[in-house]
Amino acid sequence: MWASLRTEGDWPEVVVFRRGWGRASARPWNPLTEAASVRLVRGTSAFLSEVRDRAGQLSGGPVLSPALYPSASAIWVRAGFSPLLFLSIMEQSIGITQGAPDGVELVTEPDLDALESLDREAFDPFWHMGGAGLREALAATPASAVLQTSSGGAPTGYALVGAQLGVSFLQRIAVSPRERGQGLGRSLIDAARSWAKSVGAVSMVLNVRPDNEPAIRLYERCGFEMTRGELQVMQWTPDTIQREPDASRNT
Repeated sequence: MWASLRTEGDWPEVVVFRRGWGRASARPWNPLTEAASVRLVRGTSAFLSEVRDRAGQLSGGPVLSPALYPSASAIWVRAGFSPLLFLSIMEQSIGITQGAPDGVELVTEPDLDALESLDREAFDPFWHMGGAGLREALAATPASAVLQTSSGGAPTGYALVGAQLGVSFLQRIAVSPRERGQGLGRSLIDAARSWAKSVGAVSMVLNVRPDNEPAIRLYERCGFEMTRGELQVMQWTPDTIQREPDASRNT
């Protein structure tokens, strides 16, 4: 069945799928859930359906899409996916910045294991971003950066920001629960905005759960405004999944 679908990589690391001109990848949604995250680079709905089935076998659970604009969701619907959740989009113009606040540093070689541990503390299991997700976010734009606050050599908060074509993306911001209420979130956002300005970005966007009122209030205080746009994460859940022990081996 899978002879025409070539795979590269070993689960739970990123697995790349190819068939003809079609290309997609899959990784664990995060280390705390039995779900796969699939990213379609190019291909038909039939190709995506094959990738969907294979990713479900690898993970032993549901298969999720990235956060998609509604205009990009049609092919996922044709491949059997349905909306799971929606995210609101916030945006601001980047004007004059004051430089990175004291206590926030630009980390050229981030310790992804330490950031993953912090991320696990800061978010509920479903929203935790594992190492593969962090690497994917860093590679999503031509320019990207990790900004970090620390105490005793250990990170207490971090922001992951990227930029391309004059637009910056606040991909992630996390603060240790033990350090909340000290202004670290705002400092990280200010530092992300300063970095974005330095690489030529004129605006910054982010997405947020519409029910995450504390985060929305923070972003509003930092100058973000809610837009009318939204993203959606799609999900496919099979009735029965039979895991293949060696399904990730190259073919």
